[in-house]
Amino acid sequence: MKRKKTIPLSHIWKKSISNWKTKYRLVIKNDSTHHVKLTFLLSPKNIFVVVITSAVILVMLTAMLIAFTPLRVYVPGYTTPDEYREYKKLALRIDSVDILLKQNQQFIDNVYLVLSDQIKAEEKQKEAVEERETVEKEDYKKSDAAILMEEEAERIAQQYGNERINASTMPLTKRADIETFFPFPPAKGVIVNNYSVANKHFGIDIRNKKNSLIYSIDKGIVIFSGYDVQNGNTIIIQHEGNIISKYQHNNRLIKKVGEKVQKGEIIATMGSSGNAEAGNHLHFELWYNGFPINPLEYITIDL
Repeated sequence: MKRKKTIPLSHIWKKSISNWKTKYRLVIKNDSTHHVKLTFLLSPKNIFVVVITSAVILVMLTAMLIAFTPLRVYVPGYTTPDEYREYKKLALRIDSVDILLKQNQQFIDNVYLVLSDQIKAEEKQKEAVEERETVEKEDYKKSDAAILMEEEAERIAQQYGNERINASTMPLTKRADIETFFPFPPAKGVIVNNYSVANKHFGIDIRNKKNSLIYSIDKGIVIFSGYDVQNGNTIIIQHEGNIISKYQHNNRLIKKVGEKVQKGEIIATMGSSGNAEAGNHLHFELWYNGFPINPLEYITIDL
């Protein structure tokens, strides 16, 4: 039995390399006339380049045909144009909903922060007010001028009883005679409570926004500036001609005892301190020679 002769792989490779550039002629003739129709000069190298180039072009054309023509709908994994449009709409809606959710969450976070800060501020303010009222209730002592005015008002109320009176019904010897007195309006706002001696309301109540400005009606000296448990932050000013003006329920006191003030100068801001149920307002009283007088007989309050 004869053994088959094996050809080494290296021998085949060397032979292929040696024939790589060997040229061959391909001739096409007419079988009857032997006339040459076409002639091709070929080599293994040229054939290899032509085959590879043709394959690459074919692959590219196939890919373009699938990607840019309706034929792609027949390829598994590709969607129809209608499905693509629907998917695009859904994607846009999802993006819009996602943006809206982020905006709502940011709004909720901002509201939470604002409310948290407000609650903390209100709690701190409440604690500060309670602490201040406790200290001031213990240490508060009325000034001599305030005690004198309250005693005089009580005496007048007891003298005339529950009868409704005004400046015109008071005895001429006790009636204020200050026709040359032209005071500056203590504040702007709406009058919510009028002067009434019968009701022991010896002044007027002017309502306005919190921290509205309060002015001195005339030049004078501050004889009291402090906190009263019932009347809140109070300022009392002694003017020329034995005239006293009183400002109650202020939010902030600007002037201190002993300071000189000018007509129309800012002395406090409006508030609701003390035992006040009328909200933010100024309780203003005008006294002359120890008697309360109706401020509206001398002052016009503007809005």
